[in-house]
Amino acid sequence: MAMSESEIGFVGVIIGAFIARADVFITPIIEWWKETQSTKKKAHYLAIRIVCILDQFVTQCANATEGEFVDDDGQGQSYCKYGPIPDISSFPDDIDWKTIDETLRYEILSLPNKIDLAKQHIGGISGFDSPPYDDTNEKMKYALCSLGVIACDIASKLRKNYKLPYEDEILWSNGWEPCLHLSEKKKDIEKLLKKRGEIPPEWGCSVQSRKKQNRRVKRSFYFLKRMLKKALRCLGVQKQPKNL
Repeated sequence: MAMSESEIGFVGVIIGAFIARADVFITPIIEWWKETQSTKKKAHYLAIRIVCILDQFVTQCANATEGEFVDDDGQGQSYCKYGPIPDISSFPDDIDWKTIDETLRYEILSLPNKIDLAKQHIGGISGFDSPPYDDTNEKMKYALCSLGVIACDIASKLRKNYKLPYEDEILWSNGWEPCLHLSEKKKDIEKLLKKRGEIPPEWGCSVQSRKKQNRRVKRSFYFLKRMLKKALRCLGVQKQPKNL
């Protein structure tokens, strides 16, 4: 059915009015899109800067775990010395921290605090240790491995989220992988600590590993609760009814 001239004119008026006011709807969408793209670019730039800083820190930690033999004040006694714990380079001021995930932002900015806590922890141990400083060296090595693993974990998340190339493809093509090196040494030390009944320091836990520990603790309590209930049933202990 053909439209009459009046109907065609009415439709034309509606289309013309929509075109005239299109900026009211389109402009906010365009501005939102521009802001989103700008935020992505800023976050990508931040990730590149932080990953480069973390890579350097990881390499320094890995190198420090190799240790070196030194003489103790000329007394002729040699021992292996690890460390010191490296300082992480200052984070740049020209980046917008709000452009990345809140949890990831916390992990990055809390890393310098963990480094300071580790140094204080080692300093307290070394004050009561004596040559060949086995306890200090062991805790120093564990601190280097733990902090290095945390930095590796953060860098890996940044690479994954912002599609950055992995460090072993660029920096360490000779087959040496600092992150794997630190992770394996950390596990070896943790086994020794557990055999002696020692608990690794809390600063050695990343946000993710802390959550895993909390889950393990909850499962342990649940398991003990079930075992206690079974033991009470075996002993014939009945739950006392509440007084009405």
